Amino acid sequence: ALGKRLSIARLENHYFDTADGLLARSRVMLRIRRADQFLLGLKIGGEPRPGFFDSLELEERLPPETARRILEAPGEIYRLDSRPIEALRERFGTPALAALGCLRTERTTMAAEGGTLEFDRVIFPDGAESFDTFLAWLDPGKTGAV
Repeated sequence: ALGKRLSIARLENHYFDTADGLLARSRVMLRIRRADQFLLGLKIGGEPRPGFFDSLELEERLPPETARRILEAPGEIYRLDSRPIEALRERFGTPALAALGCLRTERTTMAAEGGTLEFDRVIFPDGAESFDTFLAWLDPGKTGAV
């Protein structure tokens, strides 16, 4: 059963990859997310079966000035001493990165029996939209997209 609405968040997601799409081909996602703070995120993994994700996700807070510097010059990301960048280096070295673009997300989080339910409205740079639902169970073995 659904419970009360827990939060509404507006997220700005800036994505990075190499010019030839090395990270995407390797099922790796690198982004800086801005909500009430800046977060550097690296996701490694994939979708072993439709709607279910198995990935390693590393996140670290960034000072606003650091995030802005990286958004202007993506290569600056390698100056960070952080677990996400350490994992990126371990897998790929230091390939030249480019900013791919920005997606905006409006996320509504609701309480659900045994976890939380997130409804995302994703807004693309051209104004197109998509919608996703994600159920996060308190038991991490059950987490997956709906």
